[in-house]
Amino acid sequence: MKKTLFFGAILIFFLLLTNAVYACSCRIQTPEQHFRNSSVVFVGEFQKSTLNAPNINATFKILRPLKGVTEASILVAVRTNYLAPMCGIAQWINERHGELWVIYANSSPKDMLLATTSCGGTSPIKR
Repeated sequence: MKKTLFFGAILIFFLLLTNAVYACSCRIQTPEQHFRNSSVVFVGEFQKSTLNAPNINATFKILRPLKGVTEASILVAVRTNYLAPMCGIAQWINERHGELWVIYANSSPKDMLLATTSCGGTSPIKR
């Protein structure tokens, strides 16, 4: 009994010392649901990205507009959070020019930029 209480107290002590851990937790959705929940959807070619902490601003050339945009070949900026645990698409910092992505995004009411997360369906297209 004393050993159980002793180890229980040690366990509680170590749990209190640890830092909080944050993880992105996404609700599973179909591509159709992502499409319906997004105001802008397109297939785009990655051009460049810049880190503007806590965000990454990436530029894409629209190759195939699917929803909310009508012109191909225009460049658009899309923002995501830099931190993957905050559901950001951190790989955009090291992405190569020319990689293809399907982008599901919404307009940010704060500054009218397009914004997306890793939970929104945005993903690279494997060739």
